[in-house]
Amino acid sequence: MSKIRYFKNRRGQAAVIGGIVIASLVFSILLPLILLYQRTAEYTSSQALIELNFINEKLRESLSVRGSQDASTITVNNTGSTIVTPVRLWLMRGAKIEYIVDLIPPNSIVLGLTVDGKKPDKLPPTLKPGSTLKISLASLRNPQEVFLYIESDRGVLHPRERAEPLIPPRTEIEEIIRREVVDYLAETQFGPITLWFFSFTYYNVSSNRLLNYPGGGLPGFEVPANKRIAFVVNITNYDPRGRAINITKDSYMKMYHEKLGLGQYINFNIVTVKDGRILPFNELKVRYGEKVNLVFVGEKDTPQKGSGYVTMVIQGYFEDGEPLVQNIPAVGIRTI
Repeated sequence: MSKIRYFKNRRGQAAVIGGIVIASLVFSILLPLILLYQRTAEYTSSQALIELNFINEKLRESLSVRGSQDASTITVNNTGSTIVTPVRLWLMRGAKIEYIVDLIPPNSIVLGLTVDGKKPDKLPPTLKPGSTLKISLASLRNPQEVFLYIESDRGVLHPRERAEPLIPPRTEIEEIIRREVVDYLAETQFGPITLWFFSFTYYNVSSNRLLNYPGGGLPGFEVPANKRIAFVVNITNYDPRGRAINITKDSYMKMYHEKLGLGQYINFNIVTVKDGRILPFNELKVRYGEKVNLVFVGEKDTPQKGSGYVTMVIQGYFEDGEPLVQNIPAVGIRTI
């Protein structure tokens, strides 16, 4: 009996030891595998969620991209619901890529950037929903043949469907208006610059300042006698070929008057005015269709009471280098 009991006890001990071994295997091998699988599943799930969020952000991107008629500017509007960082500009000619440039000016293509009218805080610029990016471009060869994409930092090319023409096409009615109205204006004004007649105003000048500028201009058809004044006119570039015009400091106005005598005049020099202060004029670029004010300051006081007239001569050059000299027989005046 004692031997039988002995063997039974040994079998019981072996079963206990085997259970301990199996439990050790479970905790040392299987449990880490289970934990590893759980971590892998969690990581895969989190990465899938990150990727899904990234795809959703890409789908929510929406940029409206449009070039200007003179190919000098690209306007990018964030019309979507997420922040977008445009990073590169793609310029295509036909089916070939001509340039891919970073939106970090200045470079060979991108001269400058503004976001909502201000210089961006960082480069490349960030566009909030509703914000507008303007890209100033260098002169391009045959820009009417160029198409463009804007690439975001998420790798999306805008517009999504197909490249946008740098020079947007005109509608048929716009072409008719341009041919018949713009050409007529250029012909009747004897040049591409037109003067808005009722914009002709004057300011009194004192100590190298325009008094009450800019809101205090008075109609320039009657001006005070024996006073130093400045004339302001509003002009528009209606070049029939759609070119920008650079106005130079050689532009001027002349006042002819019965009190000055035959062939005599007072010269009015073109100037820049900042916060009412008169500053030297360097050069002003006027894009096609753009309206600007020009200021001309008299070199001496106006004549005594009487009648006369003024003429304006605009000098400069077109963006293609062709010179411009245009005489605008302006306005009859009286000094009172």
